[in-house]
Order: sequence, then C-alpha cells, then structure tokens
Amino acid sequence: MVYLPVIDMVRKGQNIGRLRKQGAALQVRMDDILVTSRMGMPSGEGSGL
Repeated sequence: MVYLPVIDMVRKGQNIGRLRKQGAALQVRMDDILVTSRMGMPSGEGSGL
C-alpha cells in the first residue's frame, strides 16, 4: 500500500467534517426525541429515525 500523507490527511479532514455534521444532526434528533417523550408523546412518534 502506497502511503500518501497529504491525500490521507485531506481525506481524514473531510471524513471528520462529515462525522461532525452527522453527529450534530444526531444530537439534535436525540434532543427532539427526549423533548417529545417528556411532553408525554409515544417514543415512536416524531423520532424520524
């Protein structure tokens, strides 16, 4: 396997950026689920998962 540090770093940076965006979206979703469940709605409703 040929190791290209620059390309690898760029790819890792892009992957980290995507993971951070996905993680933030998941965090918001989890917060929404927790809020709706606290309001007394069934846990299945409004989860969007």
